[in-house]
Amino acid sequence: MTALEESGYVRRCADPSDARASTLAITPHGQDILERIRSESTLVLAASLKLLSSAQRSALAEALPVLEQLAEAPGSGPAETRSH
Repeated sequence: MTALEESGYVRRCADPSDARASTLAITPHGQDILERIRSESTLVLAASLKLLSSAQRSALAEALPVLEQLAEAPGSGPAETRSH
């Protein structure tokens, strides 16, 4: 995480509940970069989807509810970032 901190993408903050630990928070600069990466990833995904056949796109659409359930399952979200 030092490289991200040195690049100004995140800042390290003391954890008030544990003096041995610290938390990381994204900076406005880091948020801008994250949004750009997400936008670029969306464009790449959209271009890739255009390469699929109609049947492949239909199969993918049918699988979406299951994929959404997996994404919402406990433990599937981002974990709290702590360092000791």
